[in-house]
Amino acid sequence: MRSAAFSPARNVGGQGGRQGPIDFAAADGLNGRELWTTGGTARGTDLLAELWPGGGPGNPTSPVRLGAGHVLVAGTEPQPGSEPWITDGTAAGTHRILDINAAESGFSGSSPSNSTPLGDGRALFVASDPIHGSGAWVTDATADGTHLLGNIFPGATGSGAQGFLLL
Repeated sequence: MRSAAFSPARNVGGQGGRQGPIDFAAADGLNGRELWTTGGTARGTDLLAELWPGGGPGNPTSPVRLGAGHVLVAGTEPQPGSEPWITDGTAAGTHRILDINAAESGFSGSSPSNSTPLGDGRALFVASDPIHGSGAWVTDATADGTHLLGNIFPGATGSGAQGFLLL
């Protein structure tokens, strides 16, 4: 009872000139929608990581390849909610990058979306926090390298940045 949710983050068998497994989101009826990996066969398809352990929906969305085998996703867990995650295709290499919305308690999260790779191992994305509102963020997949791009519209409303396009 698996259902795929997003397209390949890494390509199988030479598609697009690359080799390696494909990471995707799916629900199996036991774990909620979580990160899976496949080498292109039923036997080579496994649960990669539970972002929300115990059957809750981790809902990995907005996958973006950052290079060097790393993929940025938005993932959900009970606390802190939806935040940016990174995976290198292994369970040990899959973790939340930063709790952007740490000032808020409860199940809100920063709701990262509209991820766009910059081609240099970084990506832009939209996220919200209670101080700056919704705005443009940049990440290199580390907590220290993840920050608000600029406070374009100061205050809790934020700039509502969207539609990133690499020229």
